[in-house]
Amino acid sequence: MANAIDLHVGKRLRRRRRLLGLTQQQLAESIGIRFQQIQKYECGANRVTASRLYELSVALNVPVNVEFSWGATEVKPPVLADAIVEVTETGSTLRANGLKIIEDLMESNPQLIANRAALEDPRKRAKIDQVSLLMQAALRAEAQVGIKLNVRKAGLESIIKLLPSITAPTVADLYGTEWASVESVIAEAVVRDLIPKLVAAGAVGIIEYPLNKVI
Repeated sequence: MANAIDLHVGKRLRRRRRLLGLTQQQLAESIGIRFQQIQKYECGANRVTASRLYELSVALNVPVNVEFSWGATEVKPPVLADAIVEVTETGSTLRANGLKIIEDLMESNPQLIANRAALEDPRKRAKIDQVSLLMQAALRAEAQVGIKLNVRKAGLESIIKLLPSITAPTVADLYGTEWASVESVIAEAVVRDLIPKLVAAGAVGIIEYPLNKVI
């Protein structure tokens, strides 16, 4: 089924071609493709890539200027640009600037790539493994936070039962008191529900902090 954006682009393409009195064959020859491809573009069966759209704009005498953007691309519409192509993770920055995502051109994910010769070199392999370790540690840390709190020793077990951890929470005595300090790493998604439970169980001085890496 054709995408709504592809259908819209196809209709505008057909309208402009007819306005100029061009056949599909004539338009296709002007950009070096077959007329069947123009047919597919106009009915929305095939998506028009950015580079092809530029070629069609030139052939149809529609002034368009494509520029690379350095810096805060999201602040440029509508004064400096009618539309932008931007790399985004959540789209929150675009929405904060009053922009709407009309089409996802592609999805990507980071890859660590090394050539075979480098992997066979022990020194280089060690460096590559180190980079991989640190990158994966940073990715794991994105969804986790550290949490610290104090609790009376009498209520320590109740707190430990509530706290998830990688292995076990870290517990240390507070010097000269009946209090203990507890520290753990937890999923950020559970913090909102967990903290009220910890307070109810007697925890005080609760601190939540971000993590850079979890190894």
